[in-house]
Amino acid sequence: MGLFSSVLHVRATTREQLLPVLDEVLAKTGFNRSKTIPITAKGPFSLAGHDQAVQSGPYYLVSPQNGDWLTLIEAHFALDGAPELARLATRFSMALSTYALALIVHDDDLFFYNLEHNGESLDGYNSCPQYFENTRLSETEVEEQRHAPDAFAPLLASSVCWASLQWAWSSIA
Repeated sequence: MGLFSSVLHVRATTREQLLPVLDEVLAKTGFNRSKTIPITAKGPFSLAGHDQAVQSGPYYLVSPQNGDWLTLIEAHFALDGAPELARLATRFSMALSTYALALIVHDDDLFFYNLEHNGESLDGYNSCPQYFENTRLSETEVEEQRHAPDAFAPLLASSVCWASLQWAWSSIA
């Protein structure tokens, strides 16, 4: 089994704003937040009971603020009934009137992302649309999984030139 990673970045919000929305989503899926604890520099694996906590229910790590972004890491894996990360992105972006970017790596083989703003899906990507399919997808179905990087333009720092990024993208696409 390869790497599985699910990370959600939320823009222009604080932990104090994010956690009540997470609590609401968890409650709707039959879970609740049992505690909030600081993570040491040694990471979550150093916490007593970490392995049991990961298997007992949804388990999230929320970073301190980093510039305009707050990061939520999904520490559990394949937990029945847990909210899907892409749906968390939509809910956070809507409830907090902001951008949310969900990034998922599945078994080292597959990369997904979803970019949401104010509850609306702006862009998404699936690196291998055929991965979970038993029959061949049409070209149209495959193209629907491709992304449009223009949706990221409002998120760039003022020092970044969007036109140069568009040129770079078009030269490799």
